[in-house]
Amino acid sequence: MKVFLSQSGPRARAVAELLNEWLPNVIQSLQPWYSVDIGKGTQWLAEVSSQLNEAAAGIVCVTKQNRVAPWIMFEAGALAKGLSANRVCTLVIDLEKTDLGHPLTMFQATAVEKDDMWRLVKDLNSFQPKESQVAENRVRAAFEKFWGDFTTRFEAILKAHPEKLTGPVKTDSQMIGETLEAVRDMQRMLSATFPNRLSEEMKSLFSFDDDASAFSTEAARRANSKDDFGRAIRNAARRKRLLAFDGDPTPAADKG
Repeated sequence: MKVFLSQSGPRARAVAELLNEWLPNVIQSLQPWYSVDIGKGTQWLAEVSSQLNEAAAGIVCVTKQNRVAPWIMFEAGALAKGLSANRVCTLVIDLEKTDLGHPLTMFQATAVEKDDMWRLVKDLNSFQPKESQVAENRVRAAFEKFWGDFTTRFEAILKAHPEKLTGPVKTDSQMIGETLEAVRDMQRMLSATFPNRLSEEMKSLFSFDDDASAFSTEAARRANSKDDFGRAIRNAARRKRLLAFDGDPTPAADKG
């Protein structure tokens, strides 16, 4: 079963890499995928779109730094349109569940704690076709066997990738406004990228209208990497004076 891992930024990317290795150790039939796997020369948007279409579950790796990053919103929005809400979760890495803002609060939040992670693993097993599901006692045994390794590596990631927040601290109302504007921008691109998968629920959720500011869909389609995509988002938002990311939410592995 394909599990889409959404990530943005060094810390979240390292955690996604850890999940990519750890989840199949616990349930061998799981096939995690995250966007750093895109090879050079691949049409990045087409590849991400293909993986999103194939995913049966999604995990959004959220940090203090990336919780309003355009790429996180893009992938989370696409997952929300293709999967039921209970098949997508946010993994809160260095913040509390209550720190999440809309639209990430649509999904079940999972803390990096043993009980929460066990529930996540059980859920992933239950999402598989009946013939692929593993007996719970076997999953539990594998979970217990590999949990210690997971926590050791997770703590090492937090030390190796300290989050560096830049710019003034924003109020909740500012963050909500900026997030909604960014999602409106990405919604227009998503509508063109996934023309047959746009749900009325998602449209009404963000109250999209014809006056919403948006970057050029064609420019987004021609983007060669997430770096270009993130730059398009930020430039469009700056023109509206609503967003001004001081950091770059694009995973470093996709730059070049």
